[in-house]
Amino acid sequence: MAREELLLYEGTATYKTFAVSRLSQFLSNPRLKHHQAADKILCYLERHRAYALRLGGGEDYSVLTDASFADNTLDRKSSQAYIMTLFSGIIGWQANKQDTVTTLTTKAELLALAQGVKEDKYVL
Repeated sequence: MAREELLLYEGTATYKTFAVSRLSQFLSNPRLKHHQAADKILCYLERHRAYALRLGGGEDYSVLTDASFADNTLDRKSSQAYIMTLFSGIIGWQANKQDTVTTLTTKAELLALAQGVKEDKYVL
């Protein structure tokens, strides 16, 4: 597996980061399914080599948030993310695992929203 290649892509393209981040949890003891997942990621990157982010468009500023309730099967914690856009381009983003285990989808979404609002207030 080309670990360096995956880590390079993780830092340069927002939509590829989640898969690489999730896979990196198993770098110390990878199994066959992790190698297969890494191969799938590398194949995807090869097929979509020409994709690029473009700036332009309207002057709208927006912050979008999302959460995936209890998607981590190891500890049942939810994932959350926010993305900030200006001029139709990404100016900030983050995706991470929530610190606490939530028991409702709504709670996971509210935690993600709170994270996005904090970043929005920092930028403004």
